[in-house]
Amino acid sequence: MLVLSRRVNEAVVLNDNITVTVIDIRGDKVRLGFECPRDMPLHRKEMIDAIRSSSPPPAPPPEVRAVAPPAPPAVPPAPPSLLDRVLAALQARLPVPVARDVLAQAIADAVVQELSADVVRSAPPEELKVMLLEALKAKG
Repeated sequence: MLVLSRRVNEAVVLNDNITVTVIDIRGDKVRLGFECPRDMPLHRKEMIDAIRSSSPPPAPPPEVRAVAPPAPPAVPPAPPSLLDRVLAALQARLPVPVARDVLAQAIADAVVQELSADVVRSAPPEELKVMLLEALKAKG
């Protein structure tokens, strides 16, 4: 316990928002003034003791329920690949559905026919790209 000596009109500040000021001293009685926020309860100790002794014991805390973790944020869908865009264009023009893997295989077969299989296995990717573009220009 902290014990302080204060004279009339001297104060003590608690927690930066409560000021206790000595208002008057008469014999063995000290009058104190309290300044605190209005929403903060302020009671004499004997009142708190009376309230506590007359009230039933506090209820046990409510049962804690398991809460599902929040859902991860939605990941925006990846933009469609070139293969998907070609497939969509074909589907719009053809009366029959075309499977994605069938289209991919057809493109691969066309590339292999246009370029020999040996060149495809031995050429670096940039060279293959140039060769494929040249082959497409020649056909187009």
